[in-house]
Amino acid sequence: SLESLNLARNDIMEEGTNSIVQGLKSNTTLKTLLMSDNVICDEGCKALSTIHTLEVLEIRNNCIDEIGLKILIESIPSSSLKTLDVSLNTV
Repeated sequence: SLESLNLARNDIMEEGTNSIVQGLKSNTTLKTLLMSDNVICDEGCKALSTIHTLEVLEIRNNCIDEIGLKILIESIPSSSLKTLDVSLNTV
C-alpha cells in the first residue's frame, strides 16, 4: 500500500491538486506527500487539508499565501500531521 508519494516539480496547479486528492480518497496509508515546486495556491491547500492520514506534507515553493496557510493550520487538529513545510511561499 502507498505510504509516500513524491510529486515535486511537476507544474501541478489547483485542478491537478484537486484531482490528485480525489484519487487518494480511498487511500488510508499515505503518510508522506511531497508537492514542492509546483503551482499550488489556496484551493490546492483546501484540497490537501482533507487528507487526514498525512504525517508529512511538504509544499514549499508554491503560491501559498496567508489564506492557504490558515486553511492548512486549521486542519491540523483533525489530522495526523507532524511536519508541514511551506517555506519559500508568499506567507
